[in-house]
Amino acid sequence: MRDKTPNARMETHLPCLPPLEPPVTDLAKLAAILASERCSHASLADGTGVLLDIHGEQILALNATGEVLVGALLEGVTEAGLLAERLTQRFAVEPGQAREDAAEFMAGLEARLVLRGKG
Repeated sequence: MRDKTPNARMETHLPCLPPLEPPVTDLAKLAAILASERCSHASLADGTGVLLDIHGEQILALNATGEVLVGALLEGVTEAGLLAERLTQRFAVEPGQAREDAAEFMAGLEARLVLRGKG
């Protein structure tokens, strides 16, 4: 059974930047940052997660949607369509909504990791 998708948002525990407008996200760069020693990621038992950005000095709480997307990036998925597909596989969400949710989340993640952390 698939869950209903929560909004693709992150909670931050430090001041954060607003998402980029319009979202222009370099997914390969995000994946490389997440896989580097700069970041530490932990999946939690409830399907959420936590991302520690050491260089940017920030902690990001990931909801279930964010956890799916960060997990996919860590697995090397860097195509927007495949990220959206991960959401449709996990949650009861239409493909169009999954694309929007993934794009919004990735733009926010890019703003936090690339801009705040100086890439």
